[in-house]
Amino acid sequence: MELTQWNVREFNLEDASGETAFILYRPITQGWRTRHLEISLTLQKAGDRVLKQKEEANDDSPDREALSALVESQREALEVMGRFRDSLLDDLVVGSRDLTINGQEPTREQLIETVKGIEELAEKLTLHIITEGTVSSDEGKD
Repeated sequence: MELTQWNVREFNLEDASGETAFILYRPITQGWRTRHLEISLTLQKAGDRVLKQKEEANDDSPDREALSALVESQREALEVMGRFRDSLLDDLVVGSRDLTINGQEPTREQLIETVKGIEELAEKLTLHIITEGTVSSDEGKD
């Protein structure tokens, strides 16, 4: 058994031709769960601000300041989530199997940077890691 592969999980990728490859990652830890909760609360607060500012901007004559505040709140929320996603991928992605970038097997760093550059893939992988690490409602309850 290879010790470095202990406690590593796989995220399956399939292309249009049916070929399968895998991104290898470590499961989410309690610390990451806590950060995810903090981010969720931050985004909820930002969302509330956006809704409030949107209502103010929907007046008959929205002022430039209200629209600017709305755009700024939305930008802040997206940046917070983006930083969380990038940090999570940096910390938990460990490699790949049967996956190439420009015909070459990628280094860990190349893999992570490429995944981050493909927004849909980065979002799916992040959601998968978080979801796979979630304790179900029945787990641990006896």
